[in-house]
Amino acid sequence: MRAANFLRVCAALCLLQFPGGLAWSESTNARPCDNGAGPPNDPASAGYDERLIGACQLENTDNTFAFKPAIRNQGDVAFSVRSCSPDGASDTCDFATPYAVTLTGATTGNGKKFVLAGAQDEAEVTLTFSSGGVSEALSPGDPSGLFAGGSNGQQVPAIINVSLQNLGKLKGTFYSGTFSLGIDQCGTNDSGGVVPCDGSKPVTRIAAGEEITFTINLVVDAEIRISGLEDMELLADGTGAYSDSQEFCVYASSGALFRITADSQTGTGIFQLQGVTESLQYETVVSNLTGNSETLAEAVISSSTWQGNPEVDCNSYSEENMRIDIRVPPAEINSASETSYSDTLTLTVEVQ
Repeated sequence: MRAANFLRVCAALCLLQFPGGLAWSESTNARPCDNGAGPPNDPASAGYDERLIGACQLENTDNTFAFKPAIRNQGDVAFSVRSCSPDGASDTCDFATPYAVTLTGATTGNGKKFVLAGAQDEAEVTLTFSSGGVSEALSPGDPSGLFAGGSNGQQVPAIINVSLQNLGKLKGTFYSGTFSLGIDQCGTNDSGGVVPCDGSKPVTRIAAGEEITFTINLVVDAEIRISGLEDMELLADGTGAYSDSQEFCVYASSGALFRITADSQTGTGIFQLQGVTESLQYETVVSNLTGNSETLAEAVISSSTWQGNPEVDCNSYSEENMRIDIRVPPAEINSASETSYSDTLTLTVEVQ
């Protein structure tokens, strides 16, 4: 029984040391983008292990993708990986060394899927690591299979593909997640396999707490639609002016804020009704149903913002959220000599 216990302990210790005294080491990705050449070229020197691994143009990056509603693939995070091993005290990081990766970050409640967090909901994503013709969808916290390194310190291109698990409608306009990538040369085969994974050459991994962090953002363009407008007939309102008003709908996904612009077909810089030979100026006021109003200038975007209705067509127009008031002031009416004037008014809304 004692012999069995001793052998079991020895096996665990032997994984931590290579023949000839080459200690198994850890890297901090301090040399992300070079070719791993020495110095230091002495395995006992501080920083020797930094030569072996480098993940270039990934750490602390902010990767933003525009939401593509029709396909799962949202984009790629592109970078490169150096994974190699020197031949003893060589100045060159000679041997291409295979490596495994482990990705951690925000997940669903059961920890099985990665997510990007939004203000109202989460977007479940699949993160797939690809390099050297090999691709693998990563599971949170689980080591991957092996990917090929490059001889002589070559930086090998790699990507992390971002794809949506579910193409259902997202409620928000911005989703984000920060992830940490670990790299382990030879993976679980660090004491077996071919050179250098046979234990004859040094291999390393990213140290715990030094994983390579990066952020993925998904931006969903807010949808907006104006509807429910009808022709208006201006009639005397008892004050000497002619006026009319109507309610209409502005839908904006997630109830996003919007501004509005009004363009007169017959007026430039002014709202103008055109008769046969003469014209009348008129006023245009827009407001929401809680009373926040603005008198618009022709072809000038509003200074006010209003909140869109999150339901398309405002729940079949039962919850219209905006109002427009058109008024020809008494002074214009008093100078009119014709009986009919008209204009086409174009309203444009845009998300803020």
